[in-house]
Amino acid sequence: MIHIAILSNTHGLLRERVKAELAGADDIIHAGDINTTAIVEMLREYGTAYIVLGNNDKAWADGLSSTTGVKKGNKKTPIRESARMVLN
Repeated sequence: MIHIAILSNTHGLLRERVKAELAGADDIIHAGDINTTAIVEMLREYGTAYIVLGNNDKAWADGLSSTTGVKKGNKKTPIRESARMVLN
């Protein structure tokens, strides 16, 4: 079984209980409102991180996109802020 951690709206803060969940994740999806590059760097330390921008992610986020996708096998799931996602 694949463990995917999905989070959003961290607004510059990763709580200890969230870090514990991230430590066991195969993949991490952050769906916006990160607010700082430090959070992006922390997420990438845990492994593969798929990150999209939220409405609060501004000038610091050059190079990041408002959409991305997770591909597992022959299926790709699109990710964007405020999207409903179904992972199969």
